[in-house]
Amino acid sequence: MLEHQPPLEHSTASALREMTDLHSILDVPIKSLAQMLAGKSGAAALPLVVILPPGQPTGPNQRSPYVKGSAVFKKGRMIGRIDEDVTKSVLLLRNEMRMNTVTFTPKEGHGLVSLALKSKTKLLPRIKDGQNQD
Repeated sequence: MLEHQPPLEHSTASALREMTDLHSILDVPIKSLAQMLAGKSGAAALPLVVILPPGQPTGPNQRSPYVKGSAVFKKGRMIGRIDEDVTKSVLLLRNEMRMNTVTFTPKEGHGLVSLALKSKTKLLPRIKDGQNQD
């Protein structure tokens, strides 16, 4: 994975770090990962890195790594994947998404419209008669 040279960065590690700075993917420090895996559930979610095919045949190392959703681990094994939309929802619930861009085609008119959205999430649990209220 690290041997591939991304077109815009000096190294693959730099390219992946830039993606985490966008706050649109899970950012999991090693300490948090260790705590999640050692916890009662033994489960964790990490960014899922894939290698995109080269746009032009410029050489074997010109393929770029890209974060495409999240991978779910349980007891040290990958048990599933979460797509980008669900990953963004998880970030929203964890109050880790600072900015998101939504692009759509309006019903009337032509072209695309993009909106930059800021978000802040605050979860307030409700308990009534000793029961959790959704």
